[in-house]
Amino acid sequence: MMKAIYETRGRAREYCGLAINLYTGCEHRCVY
Repeated sequence: MMKAIYETRGRAREYCGLAINLYTGCEHRCVY
């Protein structure tokens, strides 16, 4: 499972050091 706030890697790090992952699942208990 991914953390809500994580350190970016690769080319994304050029723009931002940290990112947020808001999607951790859904009403049907899917895991992304």
